[in-house]
Order: sequence, then C-alpha cells, then structure tokens
Amino acid sequence: MCYSSTSRHYNHSLPPSSLLQPHVNHSAHGSMHSLDTDLVAGGPFDPYKDCLRRVQSTDSLGSSPGLQGLGGHNHKAKSASHLDESDFGPLVGADCGASEGLFGFGDTLSVSSIQLTAGHFLLTKDQEKAIKAMTPEQEETASLMSSISHAPDTTFLTPSGYRLVSDQEWNLLQQEVKNAGRKLGRRCDMCSNYEKQLQVIQGQEAETRDQVKKLQVMLRQANDQLERTMSEKQELEDSVKQGNEETTAKVAALMQRVHESESLLNTLQEAFSQAKRNTQEQMAVLMQSREQVADELGRLQMDNDSLTGKHRLHVSLQQQEDFKLPITVQELQPLVLQLREDIVAVRTAADHLEEKLKAEILFLKEQLQAEQCLKENLEDTLQLEIEGCKEEIASFSSLKTELERVKDEKEQLESSLAEKSKTLESVQGLKSSLEEQLRELSTTKTALEAQALDEKDKAQRLQTELDVSEQVQRDFVKLSQTLQVQLERIRQADSLDRVRAILNDTNLTDISQLQET
Repeated sequence: MCYSSTSRHYNHSLPPSSLLQPHVNHSAHGSMHSLDTDLVAGGPFDPYKDCLRRVQSTDSLGSSPGLQGLGGHNHKAKSASHLDESDFGPLVGADCGASEGLFGFGDTLSVSSIQLTAGHFLLTKDQEKAIKAMTPEQEETASLMSSISHAPDTTFLTPSGYRLVSDQEWNLLQQEVKNAGRKLGRRCDMCSNYEKQLQVIQGQEAETRDQVKKLQVMLRQANDQLERTMSEKQELEDSVKQGNEETTAKVAALMQRVHESESLLNTLQEAFSQAKRNTQEQMAVLMQSREQVADELGRLQMDNDSLTGKHRLHVSLQQQEDFKLPITVQELQPLVLQLREDIVAVRTAADHLEEKLKAEILFLKEQLQAEQCLKENLEDTLQLEIEGCKEEIASFSSLKTELERVKDEKEQLESSLAEKSKTLESVQGLKSSLEEQLRELSTTKTALEAQALDEKDKAQRLQTELDVSEQVQRDFVKLSQTLQVQLERIRQADSLDRVRAILNDTNLTDISQLQET
C-alpha cells in the first residue's frame, strides 16, 4: 500500500459542515481514516454524529496492511456490506434521523418513507443517553485529534487500533457505508413498534385533546351557568330587598291607618256614646213631657168634668130652688142685666179658657212634632253612624291579622327593650357605683390634698422655726464669743478707764452689729 500525497482525507467526501480544523486537514503525514474521527469532529449537521455507532478501522478493514480486500475469510471484522443493525444500532435520535444521513450521502430515499424523528416517537432516557454519549474510542480519537491540532510539527505516529488507508480503500469504505445506510433505511420491527406506539400516543393525544375541548366546553357552560346563577341570585336579592322595602312601607302605612282607624273608632265610639246619652236624655225629656201632657190632659178633663158637674149642679140647684119669675118689668130688668153680666163673664172665661187650651194643645203638638222630628233625625244620624261604624269595623277586620302580627313584633320589641333596659339598668348601676367610687376617691383626694397642704404648711413652719432657732443659736454663740472676748479684754485691762472704754465700745442692742471673732 502506498502513502502518496494523492491520498484523500475523509472530510473530502463529507459535507462541508463536517470538516476538521484547517491545521489538521493540511497535515503532511497523510490522512488517517476513521469513521468516529469525523463523527466527533463533525458539526451539528453531521448525519451520523448521533445516529451511528463507531466502526473501528480494525473491525472493518483488518489489522494487516497486506490485505487488499475487505471481504476475505481471514478478516476479523465483517464487511460493511454485511453489517446488520447490531453493528450500527437503531437509526434513531433526538436531533437527527436516518433520512438526513441518507441525504448527506446522496441517497434518494424519501423522507416520507422513514419518519423516525423525536417528534414522532418517544425514547427512554437511557436510549437518549446511549445515543448521545460518546464511546471510549470516540473520546480517544477526539483527544488524539486535539493533540495533533496542538502539535502539528511533531512526528505523526499511527495510534494502536488505527491505520492510514488509500483512496481505493477509502472509496470502498464510502460505498459500504452507503450500502449500510440504504440497508438501515429499510423499516425494522422496532420502527414499526415505534410507529404503532406513536399512533397509539397520537390517538391518546387526540382523545385527550377532545376531552380537553369537552372539558373546556363544560367549563364554559359551567361558567355561564354560574354567571346566570349569580345574576339570578343578584336579581332575587334585589327583588327581595325591594319587596322588603315595599313591605316595610306597607306595614308603616298600615300601622298609620291602624292608628288613624283606632283614633277614628275611639272618636266614633265617643260620639255614639254621647249621641246615645243625648238620645236617652231626650227620650227621658219626651217621656217627662208626655207625662206632663197626660197630666195636663187629665187636669183639663177633670176641669171639664168639674165644670160640667158644676153646670149640672147649678141646674139641679136651680131646679131645686123655688125660682120665681119676675112679674114686673122693673124686677125683670135687674135680673136680665145680672144674667147678661153673668153670660158675658162666662163667655169671657170660656173664650179665655178655650184660647188657653188651644194654645197649650198647639204648643204640645208642635213640641211633640219637633221631638218626633228630632227623634227621627237622631235615629237617621245614629243609623248612618252605625252603618259607618259597621263599614269601619268590616275594614278593620282585614287589618286584624296584621295588627296581631304587629302586636307580636311589638311584644318581641318590648321583650328586647326590656332586656336592653335591664342591661341599661345594670350599666347604670355600674355607672352609679363607679360614680360613687369616683366621689369617694375625689373626697379622699381632696382630704389628702388638704392634708398635704397642712403637712406642707407644717413643714414650712417647722423649717422657719428651725431657721430661727439656728439663727438664734448662731447669734447666741456669737454673743457668747463676743462677751468672752470682752471679758478677756476687761480682765487684761490695766485701768478703769480702759474698762469703761471697752464697755462703751461694745453695743449689745443689735447682735448683727457684733463683729466676728
């Protein structure tokens, strides 16, 4: 095998995104072809970076440089055209698919035939880790390439497990890789399982979305129902509040009408009682007048009877008397004159009595008619008042239940008022006790203040007395000292004049004028 300058690098057959660093690509030591080298150094668009396992050159090409073929019986490794899924692993990944790798090598397989991206099936964490993690060989190759890039002038040595290949071997390797890619492009059982799982998951997702939509619809309906319920509740509360206000107003109006009706009923009862009393009084007066008329009529009848009896008596007396007719004209004239006067007097008395009786009868008739009219008017008035009272009583009957309810409420309010009154009484008692305590404390405070003032005055007096006593004591000491000095001077005086002079110089009337000794 020759190592000429015409040998190609692995990156010349790959897309530009998989190129190595420039100082590695232009190395003077030839090209070391290894599949995992470009997989490690390739960019994010390398089709087999995360999709295929490493195939060492010793496994695919053998370790002897004298071998010219890749499919001999003495080879340790299998040919790239006979690689199965266990050598490359499943064509799955989180960021790339087999379709991208096939397109990277110029394959014409359609994307619709192999849809194995992460959005169409699920991988476990261990599978993703196994796919994305670098193998020890890849790490070794990466470290080797890094050392080559940092030391380009050092002597290049082929590491163990790697070797340089010619263009022919490289092209053959590329062809075998393409064949392996086409083989991997076929559908496998795992892909089918993934697709089935994907379909099941998609169905579950669709069902979940439908359920979510149904739940959203139910939630909207529940929200609408809740809003309607809240609006109905608000309307009901408003109507109840309005009804309560109207009922309160009606109850107040009914209470006002009840009070007015009670006052009117009391007034009507008083008027009816007064009218009844007046009627009874008038009936008593009428009965008394009737009795008087009857008595007067009896008296007149008796007078008439008496007059009739007197006339008969007079007639009988005249018949019994021996009445002698006058014989002469002279006797007849005085008798005629006397009779004429008697007739005139009788007629006058009869006319007077008749007029008197007629006047009395007319007065009694008029009085009786007036009393009858008054009685009828009073009866009509009383009947109207009775009918009005009946109507009022009939209207009051409709308010009786309301009045009873109001009375019940009044009783409840009275009981509550009684409780409040008891509470108020207890509070007032407590207030009185506290006021009494306050007065006692005020009295005690006043007494203590007076006692404090007395004690203060006493202390001031004692302080004054103490000051005076101290001043007197000081003056006494001063006076005693002065006297002692004067006595000593007098004792030391050598003459009486000197003693007299000393006594004259000493002023004992004002102690403040004494000099300090």
